[in-house]
Amino acid sequence: MHRASATGAFATLAEGHAVSALLFTFSYFEMLTLHFTIIAGSLALVSAVIFILVSRHSAPPANEQIRQFTFHHQTMQKQTALGWWQDYRVHSLILILLTTALLIAHW
Repeated sequence: MHRASATGAFATLAEGHAVSALLFTFSYFEMLTLHFTIIAGSLALVSAVIFILVSRHSAPPANEQIRQFTFHHQTMQKQTALGWWQDYRVHSLILILLTTALLIAHW
C-alpha cells in the first residue's frame, strides 16, 4: 500500500531541519567540505528516506483525508458557486504572467 501520513511529514520537517543544522555546523567549522549542491541533494535524499520510513510505520490517514487532499478530476471542474477571483486557475495564470514579466525584466 502506497501512502503518506501527517506523522511522516512532521517527522521529515523536524528531523530534516536537525540534519540540515548538523551539516551546516560541520560546514561552518570546515569539517565538511562538500559543494552546497551536493549537500542539498543529500538533504533531499535523507528527507525522502525519513518520510517514507515514518509514513510506513505510522497509522494511515483516514479515507476522508485521502479523498479530500488527493488530486482527482472533479477538482478540475469549474465551481460555479465561486467567483472568478476565487478560481485557482486565475491565480495560477497571474503567477505565470508575473514570473514571465520578472524573467523578461531581469534577462
